[in-house]
Amino acid sequence: MKVNCDKCGCNFTVVEFFTRKIGEGKDYIQEGYFVCPNCKTEFISFVRNREINILINQVKTLTDLEKKQKILDKIDQLTVALIKSRRVS
Repeated sequence: MKVNCDKCGCNFTVVEFFTRKIGEGKDYIQEGYFVCPNCKTEFISFVRNREINILINQVKTLTDLEKKQKILDKIDQLTVALIKSRRVS
């Protein structure tokens, strides 16, 4: 994936994604990110918690498109809330 760094303007191809786990037990958050090779700025590409991971696994097994969409909408809502809570922390 080709990207442009918001901080230094470097154009680069993302060749490696990283993940980190924040917190312990049921309250953990998993962040996926990549790093600008020029200025080392980290860019978060996804955030997940236990509830989101459970919903993602449910979506993988569903064939009913309406049910699948409802779960995807719930995942979106939870992700937005998680991102907002991380910004406040």
